[in-house]
Amino acid sequence: MEELKRLREQKGWSQSRLARESGLDRATINQVEGGRRSPTIATLEILAESMGVEVADFFPKVQAALPFERAGQPSAETAERYVRFGELMVEGWLLELADRMEHEDVAWFRRITILASEYTAILRELNLPRPRDGKGRLMDINAAMQEVFDGFAETIERRKASGTPVEARDEEMVAARTTG
Repeated sequence: MEELKRLREQKGWSQSRLARESGLDRATINQVEGGRRSPTIATLEILAESMGVEVADFFPKVQAALPFERAGQPSAETAERYVRFGELMVEGWLLELADRMEHEDVAWFRRITILASEYTAILRELNLPRPRDGKGRLMDINAAMQEVFDGFAETIERRKASGTPVEARDEEMVAARTTG
């Protein structure tokens, strides 16, 4: 276990010192560090306690790089997946739009506005290469998002016309997102 050795050395301890502190045999510690012996859970708990660490510290978490991080640039496949996700997302929104407008579901419109903003920010931040079908698919996604934002605006206007209170944040969201 390389991590046991690293943690021990980080404390400035020798194998003999760790053996004294833990009550384990120095040969056992040597074999565990060298990978010639697999420690039991009980042994790991004793070692962790004597070193003032958690058992989990012997097993560091390592996250593999995402595919586009390895290459330094998102792949066309990654771009395709993000665009497809956007298409599916707005497709679902459009299926619900009329019903949400009819029921003046302002909370739904708020959530959709936030999701759309986050999705757009992610696309910009990743600087994805153009998807295989060109810019047209992204324009379709934007048009669908605009349709939802226009529905939000119409819902807010209906609420105001009927005397139903409208929150300032809803008016601000609509103003920031609609073409008017």
